[in-house]
Amino acid sequence: MRTPEPDLTRVSWRKSSYSGGQGQCVEIARSGEWAAIRDSENTSVGAVIVSHDLLTAAWRKSSRSQNGSANCVELARTAADEYAVRDSKNPGGPVLRFGRARFASFLGSIRVDA
Repeated sequence: MRTPEPDLTRVSWRKSSYSGGQGQCVEIARSGEWAAIRDSENTSVGAVIVSHDLLTAAWRKSSRSQNGSANCVELARTAADEYAVRDSKNPGGPVLRFGRARFASFLGSIRVDA
């Protein structure tokens, strides 16, 4: 089930304190559930939206990932008691989210196929 995207036309945007002074600026909008980041010079393009629990999650590399291999995944347990899995080469990319029972099933199917 996909969570509906927030209405970014009704939020307060602020310039990030980490933005440079040469027009290299990003703006940030936050709610209790997510943070959105956009280019301050091109606001019509859209924004990157990250859920708050993934922003604060402690990611760790899977113990099954090979050292030096490009085939690595990272795992985090969220504040919502879900498990999240992502590609370590693309931490800003898609994330698979699982409840506890579904994650156990997912791991079981991986172990069978390994």
